[in-house]
Amino acid sequence: MGSNPLEVPRSHVNVGSGQAPRRLQGAADRSAATRRDGYRRTSRSEASYDRRTQGLDSRREPSYAWTGQLEQEEAAVITSVDFVSIDVTDQQRAKRFYTTVLGFEELIDVPMGDPEGPRWIELRPPGARTRVVLFHNPGGTGRFAPCVFDTDEIVQTANEIEAAGGEILEQPQLAPWGSWWGRFRDSEGNELGLSQREREIA
Repeated sequence: MGSNPLEVPRSHVNVGSGQAPRRLQGAADRSAATRRDGYRRTSRSEASYDRRTQGLDSRREPSYAWTGQLEQEEAAVITSVDFVSIDVTDQQRAKRFYTTVLGFEELIDVPMGDPEGPRWIELRPPGARTRVVLFHNPGGTGRFAPCVFDTDEIVQTANEIEAAGGEILEQPQLAPWGSWWGRFRDSEGNELGLSQREREIA
């Protein structure tokens, strides 16, 4: 037998018997000899030797030996952020703030069950893929919301928010991490960030 433990010896090929010869286990057939956990099937001689050294019956079926590598599988890929959730106390008041003061588009406003109960409200900045859900959770308001809004003109945006009745908590300034940064408060007492990247502020 050659040095390749997966090679089928010539004696195993039934020449002239009318039976198809066994297929050599090369790269195309390696999946049958190597398991997903990184073990490959050993040859009969390897298995026989291993079992004899362990005092076992050498006529048993071949065992598996660790190859040192796991099979590479295509990983699942996350392509984008679908939505972020902002806790609010008054959903309609919050929707007015986000649509009139921030200029968001309304996408969905439907009951979550009881017609008089909380609603599922989705908004988004014009042209954005990620949506903002105004989630009815009075106990979660008054904190820094889990999102930061990007803008092309952070100074102008901050001025427009303030002119429309919003509260600017931190005027735009160049942050240590290299982008421009500011903070404001929404109608529900949540703090939110403003960010502008890659462009100089006039």
